Amino acid sequence: MSIVNTTNGIVRTIDPGPDSHTGKWSPLNNRIAYISNSDLYLSEPNGTGKMLIMTSCAWPAWSPDGRYLFFLRPSQGSSGTRNGDTLYRFDSQTGMKSIFNYFLDEGYRYNSHLSISEEKAYFSSVFSDVSAHVYDYHFDNYFIARIVNSLSYSPDFDPVSGRLIYTNRERGDGRLWILETNGSFRKLIY
Repeated sequence: MSIVNTTNGIVRTIDPGPDSHTGKWSPLNNRIAYISNSDLYLSEPNGTGKMLIMTSCAWPAWSPDGRYLFFLRPSQGSSGTRNGDTLYRFDSQTGMKSIFNYFLDEGYRYNSHLSISEEKAYFSSVFSDVSAHVYDYHFDNYFIARIVNSLSYSPDFDPVSGRLIYTNRERGDGRLWILETNGSFRKLIY
């Protein structure tokens, strides 16, 4: 995991491990959350202050205010097979971790691409038939809903515009779409 300064081209390595990925920087607290060998770490942008948050995690995502770090951790059923994910929240000011909810489903394979707004968590859920859809989870009423009816993946919430961008997999072309704040959908033209 490295950072590249686009102004001067200087490359700074945060974690030299070959299995370091999914880096998420918070401009508000100037820390980077990332996964290394399935474990969640926090560090300063220069690589110092590395701190293990939790083992066996994936998909870190900062709250828009930069205080909370959300992430998913696989859940195991009674037979020992993966049956869903647990949504955790880490408070970067207090160091406390808490469970927010369990995302479990019968045909479930895995959840991914977590993205956070002030009121919701957005994520992709892939099922045993390999279909994938974008869902949201409301923090206030714990309601989970599929918000894109077509095959969809990789949601990313923009806190400035309030819009959600995602990939549409209906035709297999992976085109980018935007879910507008008024609930309408539009294809991103590029």
